[in-house]
Amino acid sequence: IDLAEIEGKVNTVGKPIGRSMRIVSLESSNPEKLLLYDEIGRVQIKGPGVMRRYLGEKLTTTSSQNWFDTGDLGTLDRNGFLFLKGRVHEVIKTGGEQVSLYELDTTVHAAIQKIFSTTSNLM
Repeated sequence: IDLAEIEGKVNTVGKPIGRSMRIVSLESSNPEKLLLYDEIGRVQIKGPGVMRRYLGEKLTTTSSQNWFDTGDLGTLDRNGFLFLKGRVHEVIKTGGEQVSLYELDTTVHAAIQKIFSTTSNLM
């Protein structure tokens, strides 16, 4: 492991080892569209030992091409590190945008902490 490469990557789950990974669009009209770096989308993996689908589910185009949709939302940086942003079913559409409830919760929680830490410093 190159420690210089992982420096500053506090929130990453790392790089795939022995698997291929891609981030695809959340849009139902274009679910195979590959996303650019730092765009949030569905995490899909394939490789030896990766299942094609859950028991009882029909094969989809994605699973028939051996890509397994993990149900996670994530982004890849330019070095191939995966950053998880939530789960697919934790997303709402507002103003034409897909909003991760996980990211919303994290942002609001951080803002509340900042407000209380600033307020406690004034007392």
